[in-house]
Amino acid sequence: MKKRKMLAVLMAAFVMIASLPGLNVQADYIGKEAQACKELKILIGADATGVTSQYLSTTPTRIQAFIIVLRLKGLYNDASDYEGERNFKDADTLGWARNYMAYAKDNPNLGWGGYPDGTFAPANKIDGRAFYKVMLETLGYKQDKDFTYAETLDFAEEIGLVEDAGDIAKIKSFTVDDIAVGIYNALNTKPADSDKNLISVMVENNIIASEDAVAAGFEKYRGGKL
Repeated sequence: MKKRKMLAVLMAAFVMIASLPGLNVQADYIGKEAQACKELKILIGADATGVTSQYLSTTPTRIQAFIIVLRLKGLYNDASDYEGERNFKDADTLGWARNYMAYAKDNPNLGWGGYPDGTFAPANKIDGRAFYKVMLETLGYKQDKDFTYAETLDFAEEIGLVEDAGDIAKIKSFTVDDIAVGIYNALNTKPADSDKNLISVMVENNIIASEDAVAAGFEKYRGGKL
């Protein structure tokens, strides 16, 4: 009887503590890759709650993935203010994204050239092959020169961008967390024309501040030294 009473008291105390405002009994866990992208302000979340496990579990659209990559490249402000005359056929289907889509149209080197019918399909979900194609081009590799679209994941495995192409191909819902992993891996991969990892190149080119690189877990950049 005493044991039952003690258990009841403990359970009541736990419920009371868990209900206290501002107290999170179970912390929201995010992986090192997503944490790094958060510190680098590549990922900011969908709303005021920021980068949470719930946000990371969502599957982004093509336009959302494009905006994330723009932050990686330090081009977000340029794209958000861009007013190009050319655009994709479906630019009006998502009014708030017109500037971003026009920027993609005029900068095909970013890897977001759209579809053969002239559309961008901003609301379509991104998949692993499409995303890693962009990561390869971020690293300076060119589709139809260094790799074909069909060979994207195999080539990514060949250069060490992904560990197993088959594992990426099996992902049915490519989430924001998968994007974070891809970006983190890209930052730790050497571009086609460099003997340094992408993070080093971006710090050297003042795209990423050395203190932000340190905060993201890249300790070698402490003090601004490469």
